[in-house]
Amino acid sequence: VSPDDQKQLTRWATDGATRFIRSQAGKHPFFLYLAHSMPHVPLFCRDEFKGKSGAGLYGDVMMEIDWSVGEVMTALRESGVERDTIVLLSSDNGPWEEFGNHAGKTPFREHKATSFEGGVRSALVVKYPRELKPGTVNDRAFSSIDLHPTLAALTGAPLQEKETDGRNVWPLMRDDAGAENPHRHYFVSTGWDLEAVMTSDGKWKLHLPHRYRDVVHPGHDGERGETRSATIEESLFNLFDDPLEQRNLIAGHPDIANELREAGVRYLKRFSTRSK
Repeated sequence: VSPDDQKQLTRWATDGATRFIRSQAGKHPFFLYLAHSMPHVPLFCRDEFKGKSGAGLYGDVMMEIDWSVGEVMTALRESGVERDTIVLLSSDNGPWEEFGNHAGKTPFREHKATSFEGGVRSALVVKYPRELKPGTVNDRAFSSIDLHPTLAALTGAPLQEKETDGRNVWPLMRDDAGAENPHRHYFVSTGWDLEAVMTSDGKWKLHLPHRYRDVVHPGHDGERGETRSATIEESLFNLFDDPLEQRNLIAGHPDIANELREAGVRYLKRFSTRSK
């Protein structure tokens, strides 16, 4: 794909999505998965967005993605299905910080491809006018693995007979009084190795000893920066009080650390070919 082609990727994906919506709306229920290439590096945007954000190329790219979301919402509204359509907007990971100004930024520790909050904590925006009040803020914790069974439950679609890791978390999304997470724990890995276990309420997180890639000098304008191998010892963090994962509390809470450690062992025995 040439650079000129890559400038058009967001528009092409958006045009395809809106055509699909207009062709399906009013006929039967539909599922649309719109996975933009941007803002993954290398970054490109159309000329009409270049230099318009005042926040560099990354900002211009995000400005075009914002335009894309608007086009999708317009297509839903003009097709008469906006009220009955569930729209979810999210990301699969945090910023790739070694690309510097082409990567975005969060206040959390570390970045994409690590098990720290900077790598795995992402916002989720949900719009469903039939059931959700606009402007509601919800800080409940759940995982992207829960989206599939949640949407299946909402739409009445049967799940396959094979066991699904995720669970229906719609009561949590709706912030129902008394709603509890159907999971006890969530597990974080970057590749084959389990690196962290957290309680499903999002409070406690145990990092198992592992190596990760730390950014020494961020890159600039698409050039990759310098990284080094770093290690973390077994560490327990209270994410409610310490979302930046700075204060290791493992010495003061051995019972919580042991619970999460044992949950990790059970997980590995069940799912990993490398468990011992």
